[in-house]
Amino acid sequence: MTQPPSAPWGDPAPPPAPQTAYGQVDDAAGPYAGGQPVAYAAPGAYGGYAPPPRPTTPTLGWVALVAGIVALVGSLVNGLVIASLLTPAAFDGPDSGNVAMLMSLGLANGLLLWFGFGLWAIIQGGVAIAQGRGRPQGIGAVLLGVVGPWVGVAIAGAAFVALFGTA
Repeated sequence: MTQPPSAPWGDPAPPPAPQTAYGQVDDAAGPYAGGQPVAYAAPGAYGGYAPPPRPTTPTLGWVALVAGIVALVGSLVNGLVIASLLTPAAFDGPDSGNVAMLMSLGLANGLLLWFGFGLWAIIQGGVAIAQGRGRPQGIGAVLLGVVGPWVGVAIAGAAFVALFGTA
């Protein structure tokens, strides 16, 4: 074996690179120290722990569906009571028409309560659909919340038109 020739006439070898502490990046190495970008460290033996997802229940959708059913049934009953008050027989006799009309107008204002339940069903049903917490029930709640309160309005409107003539 032969040895490589030494550097001619005192040409020294370059000095060794200074050692850096463990985990520190040498600035002279540039942005790719150790072969990886500085922003990305090498994966460790134990990665981060992601907590398991919470189990979702359809309770939110069921509550919204109940609110939609309440809006539909309440509006239907309210409209039928208004229609039963607005009959030609209720307007026979002195001052009887005023009482029936005032009661029916009070109940017509009560229809706003069922619109509130319908709005509740629409909002909570939309949240249930978006979060996947009772999506089918949420869809039903939104439909009942939109249609339900108008049932009572249609019944009351038909009773007013039937009693007082054409619209």
